Amino acid sequence: MDCMIALLSLYSFFNINNVCFATDDTITPNKLLRDGDTLVSNGGTFALGFFSPGNSQKRYVGIWFNKVPEQTVVWVANRNSPINNSSSVVVKIDNKANLAIFDGNSSNPVWSTQVSIPLTDNINSSSLFYKLLDTGNLVLHDENKGDFLWQSFDFPTDTLVPEMKLGLNLKSGLNWSLTSWKSRDDPSFGDFVMSLGGRGSLEYYVKKGSRVMWRTGPWNGLTWNGLPVMTTDFIFHSTLINNSDELSISLNASNASSIFSRIYLDVLGISRRSTWSEDTHRWNDFVTAPGDVCENYGKCGAFGSCNPNNAQICSCVPGYEPKSHKDWYLRDGLEGCVRKRELLCGKGDGFLKLEKVKLPDTSNARVDMSLGIKDCQIECRNNCSCTGYASAYVDGSGCFAWFGDFLDIKEFIEGGQDLFVRVDAIELGKFC
Repeated sequence: MDCMIALLSLYSFFNINNVCFATDDTITPNKLLRDGDTLVSNGGTFALGFFSPGNSQKRYVGIWFNKVPEQTVVWVANRNSPINNSSSVVVKIDNKANLAIFDGNSSNPVWSTQVSIPLTDNINSSSLFYKLLDTGNLVLHDENKGDFLWQSFDFPTDTLVPEMKLGLNLKSGLNWSLTSWKSRDDPSFGDFVMSLGGRGSLEYYVKKGSRVMWRTGPWNGLTWNGLPVMTTDFIFHSTLINNSDELSISLNASNASSIFSRIYLDVLGISRRSTWSEDTHRWNDFVTAPGDVCENYGKCGAFGSCNPNNAQICSCVPGYEPKSHKDWYLRDGLEGCVRKRELLCGKGDGFLKLEKVKLPDTSNARVDMSLGIKDCQIECRNNCSCTGYASAYVDGSGCFAWFGDFLDIKEFIEGGQDLFVRVDAIELGKFC
C-alpha cells in the first residue's frame, strides 16, 4: 500500500509539472524536453538536444549527427541566445503552437519558432506535434492536414545537409542561406554569409558584410561554372528548382542514412563539402572553397583574367591592357584593365572566344533563358553597350549578356565555359 501511494505521488508530481523525458522523435503539447533529454529521429541518423560547443559552458538546443562519434552540430535553435542556467531550462510547445525554450521561471522564451498559430478546432493540441525527421529536419506537423506548418530547414545555420535547400522561396520570401559561427565555441552569427546572388542566375556568393569574398560561379546545368562545390559523382548529386515559386538547389547523397555528408561554411568563410569516414573516424573534405588565390573575388580587377598556373597570375582579356602597368608588374591586379582603343560599335568590331573560363560575375548581366547561343550573339551584337556574352548552360541554351565590366574571370585547364568578348577590328585581326 505504501508503495502504491508512493507511485501515485510520483505520477502526480510529474503530471502536475508537465515533465517528460523525451526519448522518441516527437514533442507534443503535453511533453517537455529538459537539459539531458534528447529526441532521436526514427532511423537514428539525427538527434536533438542540449549541447555546449567547444570549450564553452553555455547551453544551446541543436541538431547533430547521432551516429557520428565526433559531435557535429548541423542546426542551432538559440544560436544568438545562449542559456546559462541549464538546471531550469525547458523546451515545450506553447499555446500558439510555438516550440519555445524557457530559461527558469520566465514567461518570455529565450527562443521560439514564432509560428503563432492559435489552437482552434481546426488546429488543436491533439493533432499537432514537432517531429525530428531522419533527414535532420525538425518539423511542426498537423496530423489532420498532413503538412508542415514550420520546419527547421527553412532556417539554416552554417550547415547544408542532404534535402536542405539554398536559394530563395519566391512566394514566402524566405532566403535559405548559410551563416558561419562566430567561433568554434560560439554558434552565434559570424562574419560570413553564403547566399544566392547574381541576376536571374543560380550563383552563390560568400560575403563578409557587404564585401564579396568569393563566389561559386553560375550553375551551368551540371556543376558550378568554375567551382565544383556540388558536383555530380558517386556520392553527391544536386537537385535544381527554377520556377515562379522557387529558385534553389539542394545537395543529395546516395545512401544518406549510412554515408553522412554535409556542406558547411566555417568560421573563416571557407565552404567545406565533406563526408564522415568510419575508417579514420574523421570528416574528409571532398572540396574546399576558395581553393586557390584566383577564387578570391576580383583578384585581377575589371576585365582581368586570373590563372593560378601562371607565374604572373593576372592577364587582361583581349583588347584590354592594365590600368596601372606599375601595379601589374608588382603582381597587384586589383585595378584591372581598360580598353586599348576606343571601340567603334558596328565598324568592324566582333567577338573573341575565351575558352575554359569561370564566367564573370553575373550581377551586371542580363539573363534570358529563352535564347540559344546564336540568338544570344545577335542580341549582344545589336546592343553597343554589350561587352560580351556566354551560354547559360552547357547544352547551349540560355543567354548571359554583360553590360559594363567583366569581373572575376578565372582560367582552367579543364572545365569552365566559353566567354565571348567584344573587341575591335584590330584585335580581331590578331587572332584570325
